[in-house]
Amino acid sequence: MGHDTEYCKRFNIPNTQTVAAWIQRGIIPKENVVTIPEYNNIRLIKAVPYHNGRQLSSRHLHKGS
Repeated sequence: MGHDTEYCKRFNIPNTQTVAAWIQRGIIPKENVVTIPEYNNIRLIKAVPYHNGRQLSSRHLHKGS
């Protein structure tokens, strides 16, 4: 897991607002996000790639999409 900024870097997402919106809309499922209040509410996000707001399947990942 990584926090919002690391998630953006890893998956080439332009900004953390996009990630926050995906979390709020449920595109990134709640079970893939952990918030740690003791560390200023930092969010850890499971490193699962999404594209255009949809989770990529392993089939898409192997094709390089």
